[in-house]
Amino acid sequence: MKRLALFALLIAVRPVAAQRTVHETASAYRTAPRLDLVETGRWCRDVDAPGCDFKNITEAIGTADGGLLVADYRGPIRQFDRTGTFVRELSRKGAGPGEYRYVHALQISGDRLAWYDPILRRITRIALASGQAAESPAMNLSMSLGGVYLVGGGEMVAFEVPPAAQPNDTVSAVFRAVTATGASRVRATVRHPSAFVAGSPVPVAPPLFSPNTIADVGWTGVIAHSTGARYDVRVFPTTGAGWRLTVDVPPRPVLPAERDSAIAVELKDSNARTVAELPPRTQERIRRAMAHFPQVDALRVVRDGTIWIRPTPARNARTARWDVFSADGARVGFAELPLSAMVKDGTGTWVLAVVLQEDDVPAVVRYAVRR
Repeated sequence: MKRLALFALLIAVRPVAAQRTVHETASAYRTAPRLDLVETGRWCRDVDAPGCDFKNITEAIGTADGGLLVADYRGPIRQFDRTGTFVRELSRKGAGPGEYRYVHALQISGDRLAWYDPILRRITRIALASGQAAESPAMNLSMSLGGVYLVGGGEMVAFEVPPAAQPNDTVSAVFRAVTATGASRVRATVRHPSAFVAGSPVPVAPPLFSPNTIADVGWTGVIAHSTGARYDVRVFPTTGAGWRLTVDVPPRPVLPAERDSAIAVELKDSNARTVAELPPRTQERIRRAMAHFPQVDALRVVRDGTIWIRPTPARNARTARWDVFSADGARVGFAELPLSAMVKDGTGTWVLAVVLQEDDVPAVVRYAVRR
């Protein structure tokens, strides 16, 4: 009890314009309460088990009966029961009603399964019980997108990042809610480095060690965003004022050996022997390489609005810390997951993560979250 009281005193909340800032000191970060994760289910422990021949798993969501729906970005979409047994394959590759080219933002909406298909540029819906195709509206979205997310009620949120004069310049980006009728409204505006330049729809790779797009929109519509450069996350709930989380954590410098290793990858990918032989854009990425790793490298808003944030792991770490906050900014605690794990779904009491097993074989693990 004394520890929690001390922790509360170390959190300062102060108003900034229409939003508030939740600032966590280095001491509060170190003494945050630990959450215990207890494994309660694992799917595809054996790669040779029926339905488990995935090269990659990008989507995983829990079902009401304790089972699982899982997909790779290029398909397939498969259903498993709570014991880990393969049940069936849903949909198929194609461009017809209820079919997919790519599967992104998989979500259960009532009695339907929905996902966004960036090639067909539509929200595809099928009846979960029968697999029969349902209404699948085409979506007219911006070409310069940082992400696309589905929320309850059939609405989509598109993260629009406009082109900049130079790659990685900071621009005003918006999270825009779009309905099936084409009506739209801006949910949030943030500052974000752009991977797009005027006149080209093709994104440009950022400087080495730059943050990726670190953003998510939960099923209930809660938006979370960070540039990743610092531990600085902005959250926009569906109701009430947004808030900003800042945490005092030291930056992790890029060592010369890590920089050399990254350059070696660029040389191998381009089949070049020296940096001078690389394409000009790649040489520019190397020249502008960041001196520090991003402080945040992933975040996830799970279905009840709880926010899981992964700071960049320490060098040679075997596990990764995930900080957990409620949708209104209260620190829930922190948990440790395998270094390869990425959170995909959950609530305040359970979480699903995709982990890599031996030989980089993916599996999905369900954990109970205990305080």
